[in-house]
Amino acid sequence: MHGIHPHAHYLAQEVRALATLPDGTRRWLLYIRDWDASWQDYYFYAEPFVLPRGTELTMEFRFDNSAGNRRNPHFPPRRVTWGPRSSNTMGDLSIQVLARSDSDREILAADRRPLEMAEDIVGFETVLDAEPGKVTVHDDVARLYLLFGEVAKALAHFRESARLEPDSPAAQYNVGTTLLRMGELDEAVARFERALRLDPDYAPVHNNLGAALRSQGRLDEATRRFRQAVRARPDDEDALYNLASTLTLRGEFTEAIALYRRVLALLPDSPEPFAELAWLLATHPDPTPRDVQEAVSLAEHAAQLTSRRDARVLNTLAAAHAAAGRFDEAAATARAALALPHDNGSDLAATIRQLLDLYSEGRRYRRPR
Repeated sequence: MHGIHPHAHYLAQEVRALATLPDGTRRWLLYIRDWDASWQDYYFYAEPFVLPRGTELTMEFRFDNSAGNRRNPHFPPRRVTWGPRSSNTMGDLSIQVLARSDSDREILAADRRPLEMAEDIVGFETVLDAEPGKVTVHDDVARLYLLFGEVAKALAHFRESARLEPDSPAAQYNVGTTLLRMGELDEAVARFERALRLDPDYAPVHNNLGAALRSQGRLDEATRRFRQAVRARPDDEDALYNLASTLTLRGEFTEAIALYRRVLALLPDSPEPFAELAWLLATHPDPTPRDVQEAVSLAEHAAQLTSRRDARVLNTLAAAHAAAGRFDEAAATARAALALPHDNGSDLAATIRQLLDLYSEGRRYRRPR
């Protein structure tokens, strides 16, 4: 333990923090008998100390919402709720620790954020219990629910925002995007179209509407929407990627390749566009030697980004090796892809096995013209 950070507003009166060690020993971490909001700060211990595994940390904040509290911002006193503003009330306590190793630090960082978000959800829901008409709070808690994967709860809050502000294109967009994530395509399309009637220039709506239409198999309409999104935001990597992948489905490979190159410049650490461009180059009916070399390079980069643990990426790398005439490597890479955890009955596994047969015969895969 290196330091401690208490955070409370004007109604807080007393702040306590204790550590209970595994043997039952209790150690004070912080005690402020008469809290002042101006004391929100980071405090560092003169001598850092170690807390053993199994230590329990507890905090206790006492509040005074009476007229006798000289720091009370409300006179006469009134009911207050949790919130980040100084007119609200809250009590947080953070501690600063130094992990013993990088792996411990990574575990600590990964564990901390979900706990903070869970606390925020409780706080936002408490605010809405008292003030259910706060659209921004509905939106904030909905986004947190999405991060937790609780999509139905997020949708309920986004729907309430749209009910409260029916003429808000952002509210319609949020509902549509959540429905798209849930696979409710018909209503998602309807929500996106309503958002565009309210604001025809809302570029993200064009992109997500295109995604919904593509999922419905309406590739021509999806392509038009993605083009509109790209025209509105030429450097929007999501719109560019979606347009490129949809053109690939339509067999318009030349334009798709050009678009993927633009995506690579915007997303140098994302394996998907590297792998997809590599696949297009490697499986071209008549690739140039330069295309084959680039396909191998792109696929190798994607494999490095995924630590060679992505079967789709390894399948692409195998195809690139085969295009370069390196059939033994292609077969070995295809076997490595099959060895990764996946559904043995999946379409991908079946495809890899078919391609492995080609490589074993010294042949490469060429996509149809």
